[in-house]
Amino acid sequence: MAGRSQLKQFIERARDGSSGARAALLRDLADLYLAQPNALSDKARTGFDAVMAQLCSQADPATRRAVAARIMDAPAAPKQLMVQLVRSEIDIAAPLLRHALTLSDDELIAVIDEAEPERLAAIAARKRLSARLVDRLIASGDDGAMAALVGNHGAALSPGAMRRLLAAARRDPALQRPLTLRYDLPANLLIRMFFFISPALRQDLLARAGMIDQALVCEAIDSTREALLSPAADDGGEQAEARAVLMEKAASGRIDEALLIALLNAGEAAMAELAFAYIAGIDAEDARAIFKDASLETLAVACRASSLSRDMFAALARNITGASGGRLPSDNPRAPLMLDLYERISPEIAERLMRFWRMRARAGQDAAKVASLLKGADNASTPRPHAG
Repeated sequence: MAGRSQLKQFIERARDGSSGARAALLRDLADLYLAQPNALSDKARTGFDAVMAQLCSQADPATRRAVAARIMDAPAAPKQLMVQLVRSEIDIAAPLLRHALTLSDDELIAVIDEAEPERLAAIAARKRLSARLVDRLIASGDDGAMAALVGNHGAALSPGAMRRLLAAARRDPALQRPLTLRYDLPANLLIRMFFFISPALRQDLLARAGMIDQALVCEAIDSTREALLSPAADDGGEQAEARAVLMEKAASGRIDEALLIALLNAGEAAMAELAFAYIAGIDAEDARAIFKDASLETLAVACRASSLSRDMFAALARNITGASGGRLPSDNPRAPLMLDLYERISPEIAERLMRFWRMRARAGQDAAKVASLLKGADNASTPRPHAG
């Protein structure tokens, strides 16, 4: 069995001071370690690793590059040597930072915290990235890292990470297109993007939405409405009562604008939220997100797509912003801007944008199918030239 005796032999070779001998020794050690890692005791592995790390610090770039290529895909790569190599020249370190599976999140975070842009971008391009790594990369504020993250569909982007990337995309146009192409981007954020992306990208987004089969959208709306009014296991008393009342209203076709205004005026917040979700064909969580969006952009799209009137939009906007009275008062300095949101988006554009939202509303039921449908729409729309 390989062990201490072999290690002593290699240490003797290490006493040869020539760079060529040390380079050959490093390569031989790496080959032996990778060929039979299970044949080495824990103590021998640690010893081999320490010697290799020391030799690596003295090796020329060509030798370090050759050793990095040897250990990159190894399932049991020597840790100290790996840590040494990821701090080597960027052309040596970058492939390891992108591909080496044995690097732990803690080891990668140590590199992230050193804030070298090229290393950050390499880590951001890893095939799989935990939410912890994603958050640390975004916190670095590095443009290259965020660009790599947005295009990396193996990165676990939390809702908070998505919001921070959206804010970055508002400042950096280079992030906008790849962000709209993420199938895990929440629809409310996608719709908010519509208001600040370029005209060409808006046209592209609308073309993609137009390729989603309207029959499937209608099916999604029906299934979402059915689920919305079905009793849920976690319903509290108020929520359960709201569902029961709305189920009765739905049976007689009376979940409409008049009911929504009456619920708002009566202060029935939970029931108004469910009624709005039913009218818009989205789930309760999405309706809640709209009611929390103080920009009112998502509200304007949902109202337009659902044929809700300007007065209804104003009443909902007043409810969201906390303005007094049943409508946005004329002396409210924000009133013209709020109402302009509603006026400047056509029902046709709003309906197309809501297709993304309505299809994503059923993603919890069949995520793979929804992703496939949206990807199909993207592929079908790609050859089309931008209109206008």
